[in-house]
Amino acid sequence: MPTSRKTQKQSPKLWYNPMDLTPELAERLVRGLAENHRHRLELLVRKGGRASMVALLGVTQDSDLRILSYFQGALSRKIRRLVGDREQRLHLIGWDYASTEWNAEHTEIINGDCYISDQSVVALSKALGVKIDADAPSNNLRRKDW
Repeated sequence: MPTSRKTQKQSPKLWYNPMDLTPELAERLVRGLAENHRHRLELLVRKGGRASMVALLGVTQDSDLRILSYFQGALSRKIRRLVGDREQRLHLIGWDYASTEWNAEHTEIINGDCYISDQSVVALSKALGVKIDADAPSNNLRRKDW
């Protein structure tokens, strides 16, 4: 007897690797996107798919870290709607845990890097009409040790 999607075991590694956008999905994702979300995606693309938390907040002169959580959630919800599966666990932006900078008490994150996959960088570059900086390094952060 088949099990429901909610009771099936899902690999935890799904949360660590951001999804790869196709050019078609990238076009649909940016259509109607809020201006502040669009500017943050443009920054990620220009920087080759990797940007610091401080830089992403600086796009709109924000300082509250929850803004980035909202940004990530809004993109994930829209992607799930576009692919037609609201239950699917997927996300566009990953967090580079090795880059995390903490305060002296190690209780608050000061900065760290967010990233998207190289395939998503290319797809979003075309969809947003943004050129990738010539000095932007390849973003090879996909977790392979799972």
